Amino acid sequence: MVSEGIICKICGSNNTDFLYQKENFDIMKCRKCKMVYTRIPEGFDLLGIYDKSYFQGGQQYGYGDYAASEKVLRKEFAKSVRIFKSLTKNQADLKLLELGSAYGYFLDEARDSFDCIGLEVSKDAAQYSIDRGNKVLTDYYDEATAERIGKIDVVAMFDVIEHLPDPLGTIQLIDKYLKKDGLILITTGNIDSLLAKLM
Repeated sequence: MVSEGIICKICGSNNTDFLYQKENFDIMKCRKCKMVYTRIPEGFDLLGIYDKSYFQGGQQYGYGDYAASEKVLRKEFAKSVRIFKSLTKNQADLKLLELGSAYGYFLDEARDSFDCIGLEVSKDAAQYSIDRGNKVLTDYYDEATAERIGKIDVVAMFDVIEHLPDPLGTIQLIDKYLKKDGLILITTGNIDSLLAKLM
């Protein structure tokens, strides 16, 4: 079913298809850029989702037990750090920003090689990371926060772009503050994957 009047936040098209409904949320797909996204109801508190329970199995679509996955996550994050180091030719004093830094496992792996700072909207998760010795701000990446952090060399976004209310605006802001030849690593789910279809 075509839904007109809903503006895609990526390409600006108002020509979208309704795919299905999940937990009373409409899942939409833009006909122009093929972006699949959740239609967020007016007034819905997005930040309210990311409380302590989100990382501890208290929410259906959060993590079962994020801390129990530390070993596996850190192994994967260590690979990403090696890729960043290789692409930056092991330069010293590069500033790395992680958006959606959760418990700080990526920051743990990266802080010996980069000047790291994390952004995490969950105050509980941010505090967990801070207690491990990481620098973390509990803010969205908006103009004021970007100005506060300053120019950056490397940006990591692991499974976070799909959570942003304005993904294109965030990428544009990152581009504004990213140094010349800076790097961005983005991972996200694939709606066409076998796992997504099974779920």
